[in-house]
Amino acid sequence: MLKKAAKRLVIVNASVFVLVLGVFSVAVFSSVSHNIDSEKRQRLRVLSDALISSIEPPDEDELDDVIPDLMKSNGSKNDQTGELTLQWFDAKQQQLAKKGLLTITLPFDRTAGFQTQQAQHALLLTRPVERDGHLIGYLRVCIS
Repeated sequence: MLKKAAKRLVIVNASVFVLVLGVFSVAVFSSVSHNIDSEKRQRLRVLSDALISSIEPPDEDELDDVIPDLMKSNGSKNDQTGELTLQWFDAKQQQLAKKGLLTITLPFDRTAGFQTQQAQHALLLTRPVERDGHLIGYLRVCIS
């Protein structure tokens, strides 16, 4: 009878231990994944703010020149653009330029803000670029 009670006690202890461990594991995973997502979103906001502030409005005599210089530059061979992709859309929502290796399959949506792409997992942020109250285009920043 003592052996039976001992076996039952071991099973109850192991079950409680597994249950508590599972609850804490789920809580830690949820917290860490939320923090990583928040950091990615903040990184995209900061990056898009920096890029938007560096974009100059097109000259009045060269209205066709609406692609920012950053998107035209080839950059150095040391650029780490594997996880980052930039897309430039004009005011008519047509893609004019792309820089980066990440393939974006989501259609352009000027009102989307943050989007998540499932295939080739990526987080996207679409922001309008305005100067002097005039819409120049849209910048989409994507990070894997």
